[in-house]
Amino acid sequence: MQRLGDFRLPPFFNYPPYFTLQPVRETREKQVQLWKDLILDYCRSQKLYIISLEEDFPLFSNPKIERSLSHEAKEVFLAALVYEGRAEWMDKGKG
Repeated sequence: MQRLGDFRLPPFFNYPPYFTLQPVRETREKQVQLWKDLILDYCRSQKLYIISLEEDFPLFSNPKIERSLSHEAKEVFLAALVYEGRAEWMDKGKG
């Protein structure tokens, strides 16, 4: 299992399609849920409280499979956390 420091990454992290927003609704819903869980678990374990869409964030790319999330994908996954009340935009003009 791949690790990011002392954090164990889930198997889907090495599956290239999960770094691209999926067009099929059911697949995208599962994808969004997996990413929300991953982001929350990672932030909790690393005691991170702020994620920037514009800066490098370790979860948003996987050099091993040469994949990175698009800006749109990052925004979709973080917006889902905001929608659930588990995060908030620092830029109040968002969302």
